[in-house]
Amino acid sequence: KGKAHVAMIYASIVMTIVGSAWLFFDPRFQGLAVFAMIPLIAQFQMLGHHRRPNRRPAHLGSATLFAVAEAAAWQSGDLQRFVDGQLPSPWYRAHQQLTQGHPDIARQVIVSDFTDPEEPNWWPPDAAPVEALDTLVRILPLPLPTGRIYSEFVLAGVLLRLDQFEDAAHYAADAYQRQPSPMLAICVSRAAAGLHDRPIALGWLRTAVGGAPPTDGLRHAADHAPEYAALRADPEFRSILQVPA
Repeated sequence: KGKAHVAMIYASIVMTIVGSAWLFFDPRFQGLAVFAMIPLIAQFQMLGHHRRPNRRPAHLGSATLFAVAEAAAWQSGDLQRFVDGQLPSPWYRAHQQLTQGHPDIARQVIVSDFTDPEEPNWWPPDAAPVEALDTLVRILPLPLPTGRIYSEFVLAGVLLRLDQFEDAAHYAADAYQRQPSPMLAICVSRAAAGLHDRPIALGWLRTAVGGAPPTDGLRHAADHAPEYAALRADPEFRSILQVPA
């Protein structure tokens, strides 16, 4: 259980850093009904069981410095801040290849990361311009690559930043069915919230919490994820997070 909580804290750190604009969608927009039962099933499966540990980047203790190093790469091309085996994200390295006119290499840089068996030693591309991420997502093969759970979580987060909420929900929910993770459950919840689907957003939020008291990190993430803007005053949302009235 402790390791699952650590993974949740990491997910909240990532989401705190991520900034994305709030976008209003057509209320007739649909597409998440297929996921309505998955959180309920997952909750029963998790009763009496510990979650499987999640993979996470090396040097999580220096997460702030790691995030700063990745941001510096995107902002100025400065790679001097990476230390102790840290690398720029495959998204940054792919961006470099793409700007040099090598889309095939750029695609392979990202795709090959999903099959890497080692612990990830890179930070998500939270500081990347949305336009750069959009260009990179467009060159990825379909169906989108799968494999290492951390890489899947990052790709789901990129889709959220691009306001591709339906794609993010499908991708993260499929990944969750293969390997349950609070990080992925949060992604589906945020995507559902972005699509104004309150029941599914709350169901997946319960799945992320998993019946345990929510961590301060999870509450902090919920406070900062832009997709939850319309839910923060919702009594059920606050009850799940055990936020005092």
